[in-house]
Amino acid sequence: MKNLVRFLTFVFCITVNAQTEIKKEYYPDGKIKSETPYVDGKKNGIEKSYYESGKTHWETPYLNDKLNGIIKGYSLN
Repeated sequence: MKNLVRFLTFVFCITVNAQTEIKKEYYPDGKIKSETPYVDGKKNGIEKSYYESGKTHWETPYLNDKLNGIIKGYSLN
């Protein structure tokens, strides 16, 4: 049990110390074009891109800078 607690504490400390950010791109009119989550400089999470109308265009999942899962595409309709 002590080893499990030590391990979970270690994982928690690494997670807390990770550098996270979301990089955003914008259309010329100022509307959001895309959002990409990064952890320690690598794509991690779901990258989202948007139509100029603001509706979601693509959702692309990443893990450690590699595609990880199913890319979802949305039509304007």
